[in-house]
Amino acid sequence: MKAFETTIKPLVKFGEGSSLCAGEKFKLLGCTKVLAGYDANINPAVVDAVIGSIEKEGIEVVRYACSYSDGKDDGVIECRQLALDNKVDGFLAMGGGSTMDIVKAASLLVNVDLPEGAKSLVNYFVGHYNGPDLPCHAGLISIPTTAGTGAEATRSCIIASSALGVKATLSSQAAKADWVLLDPEMTKDLPPYFTAVTGMDAIAHACEALCCTRSNLYTEMICGKSLELSWKNLPIVYKEPHNMEARANMSLAAYLALTGESYGNCGHSMAHAIGADFHVPHGHCCAWTAPVALYYTRNDCDHEIRLIARSFGLDDKSPTVAKDVANAMKQLVWSPGIKTTAEMGIKREDFIASAPKVMVDPIHLCCHTPLTEDKARELLGEFYDQKLYE
Repeated sequence: MKAFETTIKPLVKFGEGSSLCAGEKFKLLGCTKVLAGYDANINPAVVDAVIGSIEKEGIEVVRYACSYSDGKDDGVIECRQLALDNKVDGFLAMGGGSTMDIVKAASLLVNVDLPEGAKSLVNYFVGHYNGPDLPCHAGLISIPTTAGTGAEATRSCIIASSALGVKATLSSQAAKADWVLLDPEMTKDLPPYFTAVTGMDAIAHACEALCCTRSNLYTEMICGKSLELSWKNLPIVYKEPHNMEARANMSLAAYLALTGESYGNCGHSMAHAIGADFHVPHGHCCAWTAPVALYYTRNDCDHEIRLIARSFGLDDKSPTVAKDVANAMKQLVWSPGIKTTAEMGIKREDFIASAPKVMVDPIHLCCHTPLTEDKARELLGEFYDQKLYE
């Protein structure tokens, strides 16, 4: 696949080895001291290579090995404090979605007073904050090491709030990276499980963006292509982890899924709720919720679901197209052995008890088919039971 660069924010450099351009891009941004935040479990040689490219440009680097999963608010406070102590003027967010969101959030909050630490973050979450967009006074570069979360592309930071007990959203246009270095090589050593669940996250993003009140022609073009790429290539990278053409296609699919100028729907609200309650990786939650959310919107999103069917190579003229697409998604989830809720030891009554938290998450408000707490409880029960639609 040919490499390319975009010319709108976030600027994107795509292609194998693009992560090693980090130093060059930080220099263009005028940065002199960078906080490099990265997943603590990334291969140290990979981290050293990227940081080496920055130091080669005469830029000082402060390292932050993030050990928090689920975008925990304590990680935001830690990263922010390290940035303040070292007076950095640049941030590198390298890792999966949780680490990227932690670093992005820290970059927004360095000039904000947080007298009660993580508890003070609540004042800046969507639904609690009514002020202007938080600014970022530092350069920001994102390097995803998974193909699915899309956090490198968005203005949102999904943070697990210990004060609220939910996954909350910090949002600002300034959270969009100045540069995204989309390097498929960063994903080639991803374990099969994380390859599968992050890939399902990408599919969920694109499907929800289409079945959303904000969906538009641009969404159809971008997310339709994203689904075509991910549906074809996810099974390949799961079986052939070092197939770099398929890895490249998945990296691009994941990025595109969140650049379609749309939003999500009830699927992500459910995924956030059960992720917060049961501490299951976000992509795994999306693998559970995506087919159910799509089928739920079938009466209001017939056109969009037929487009999804075409992207999947299914019969878009079928009178049972919504059922066909939802069942195909369920079977894709089952094929790589993503565990069901029951297999993870979660009880049905506990699972459906997450319904109130689903309603707290604002993303469901963009669902074409309105959601109630009773309906959320019913949908949670549907995907707990893991049955094909008949």
